[in-house]
Amino acid sequence: MRRVVFFFLFASFFLVEKAYHISSFVRPVFVSLTSPLKSVRVLVFERFFMVRGHTSPGDVILGGKEIGNVFFVTGGTLERFYILGKAERGALVFDPDGKRFLGIVVESGDLSTVKTIFSDDIFLYVKLRGDTQEVVATLRGGRVPKVSVVENIDVTGWKVFLEDSTWNKALEEYLYVGDIVRKVIDHYLVDVKRDLPKRVMVVRRSP
Repeated sequence: MRRVVFFFLFASFFLVEKAYHISSFVRPVFVSLTSPLKSVRVLVFERFFMVRGHTSPGDVILGGKEIGNVFFVTGGTLERFYILGKAERGALVFDPDGKRFLGIVVESGDLSTVKTIFSDDIFLYVKLRGDTQEVVATLRGGRVPKVSVVENIDVTGWKVFLEDSTWNKALEEYLYVGDIVRKVIDHYLVDVKRDLPKRVMVVRRSP
């Protein structure tokens, strides 16, 4: 009797499957139940897609135009860290709360990679600001970033800002890098904060 019942159940399921393709609905549920971590990960991503349409928790708007996005930081090292979501390669990365420049997006993907000011192979043009004067200089990244100045002046104690022709005015308050602490031979050492924020503001180089 049991065999007959199982036969009819199987036959019924087969017919319904042929008509409505139930397996396409059952399989995702089965996979989620058998893989808790994947289930949680998919759930999180689905929630982001439902609310934002992508994994960014917010947009950066300037003059009514979107110029970038805010991303969550997932961790990293002093030289580079990772953000959740696809950020444009070459985009500038800032601390939206601390209002400071952090680095540049070098790899784009589900987890995008940001190269920080502490990376040895980073080279940037910067602007140095004193009480009454400004000069343009070059910055070489590293464990202790260094600034080189062409002008024959002492810039100890001056503030360092990223020099970017696109955002020099519009994002001026976010371009801060650090303070010059002292001169060593032919360059100046820059004191830069090393803490990593929980979220970052990523802005495209071209608006």
